Amino acid sequence: LLHEDEVVRDQAVWALGNIAGDSAVFRDEVLAAGTLPALISHLLRPHLVSDKSLENATWVLLNLVRSSPSPDFEQVRVALPRIRQLLHCGNLKVLKDACWASAVRVALPRIRQLLHCGNLKVLKDACWASAALSENESEHAVDEVVHSGVLARCVELLTHEDQTVMTPALRTVGNACTFDDKVTQEVVDCGAIPILGNLTSFKDPAVRKNVCWTLSNITAGNHEQVQAVFDAGVIPQLIALLENDDVEVAKEAVWAISNVTSSGSNQQVVALAVMYQSIYVLCDALKRMVRDLVILSVSLEGLENTVRVFASPGSATLVELGSFVKQVNDSCLVEVVQLLQESPLEQVAEIATRILSGVAEVSVVVDDAVATAL
Repeated sequence: LLHEDEVVRDQAVWALGNIAGDSAVFRDEVLAAGTLPALISHLLRPHLVSDKSLENATWVLLNLVRSSPSPDFEQVRVALPRIRQLLHCGNLKVLKDACWASAVRVALPRIRQLLHCGNLKVLKDACWASAALSENESEHAVDEVVHSGVLARCVELLTHEDQTVMTPALRTVGNACTFDDKVTQEVVDCGAIPILGNLTSFKDPAVRKNVCWTLSNITAGNHEQVQAVFDAGVIPQLIALLENDDVEVAKEAVWAISNVTSSGSNQQVVALAVMYQSIYVLCDALKRMVRDLVILSVSLEGLENTVRVFASPGSATLVELGSFVKQVNDSCLVEVVQLLQESPLEQVAEIATRILSGVAEVSVVVDDAVATAL
């Protein structure tokens, strides 16, 4: 890599890049051989490096820091200063690979700047670099995504007119919501929920699926985050996708609805049932897609959680209890769930039994509420 002849250097670059790109095991072997410091030294001699050589060397750098599992950060930390420089490069190919290289917790401040770039190709690759970084299971990596401003910018890019930019930005936001309530709150505070609500009508089902997945991660959060979804008026869109979209989108939508019943407060669960007719919605999902195990199980769990809340004395007013009873009767919930008691799937049969028991308990609560009102 440090040979004075450019042809020799390029051949060495190609050889090392091909080996590192073959697998994570080979990548680690190349790293262990001390390739990265030598490569960086090569890249630090711009007077000896042509545009094509720079492109090749940046490609090798990318291969050295990517693949799953991610390399040890300490092994690639040395690349940080040079990647930051490469992210200022006017060569589009170099920019692209430098952005991808940034997917292992490097050069985040510059990625944030690239996420404002007017060059669509650069912007797209910067978004994908952010998405790759957000998939890292390290808490430190996600913290860097948040505190660098990359996450906030990706939320803004959810409104970008080009899908090749919006898609990786959406992935970044969704990945961030899989960590903990603190990171999810950062997403909420950036104003993501209303934007996600608008994207539920996006033409591409893959985008709608990822939107629902992201929202399901938010509704799996704390009460305040669940309330933010209510306040943004997104619940009706989720219900519409569950009722009318294809199965893959519906699976994510039912998770988003069901998570409200498990993560939300009793008041929020009651509101979901009364304001948005969740008993009808989830029971209808059972009837329409009973052969889809994910939708079946998640719908049943949502119904069980809802029934449990209504069976808790004091959780609902008499009017709200009346809405619950009407939905149960009109949707033929009891009859549907009774059939599921015979399911060969033990988990399904057990949940069905608990739902029926809960419905009976709600009847007692209703009787007590009526007696108290009289």
